[in-house]
Amino acid sequence: MPAATPPPAGDAAASKLAKCITVETIPKKGTKIEGGDWDDKKDRFTLRVKFTNTDNAMAAENLKAEIYVFAESILDRNVRKVLAIEDFTFSLPVHGTHEVTTKGASTMYDKTGVKWGYEYEGWLLRVRTNEGALVLVKSSVPSILNLADKVTGLKVNGYYERSTFKPAKSAGR
Repeated sequence: MPAATPPPAGDAAASKLAKCITVETIPKKGTKIEGGDWDDKKDRFTLRVKFTNTDNAMAAENLKAEIYVFAESILDRNVRKVLAIEDFTFSLPVHGTHEVTTKGASTMYDKTGVKWGYEYEGWLLRVRTNEGALVLVKSSVPSILNLADKVTGLKVNGYYERSTFKPAKSAGR
């Protein structure tokens, strides 16, 4: 079950909206032996995200969502790589739904013999109102969820420390 945190208490509308929106995130992941050696693996994946408004009276207009996808270094478990970042806007009518499928991403690795690469670890989703108030935050990995306020400024293909999201001194190779 993905972990979630409530929005900050400062914005009453965002707090009410957070109680009305449910999110279902379904990763579609395939792992194949590929890459030149019998034990090299390649993960390919997309995320399907379905937002549902359960409120009887309140619609949600111009919401802004961010999805971050992470991989973990095989050689240095303290290094994460950002595989993908997607931003999109959407609206949810009363009792309405909105579904998004992310672009595909992939990563390669080998966990045996000559170890190398990055393995898919998980995702983080943040949703804000048009004014910037945080509505909800969800992640498939609790340790990523705890760092949700530190993802702003991360770059695709960037290497970051696991516990702080500060740039990693090494790429974990």
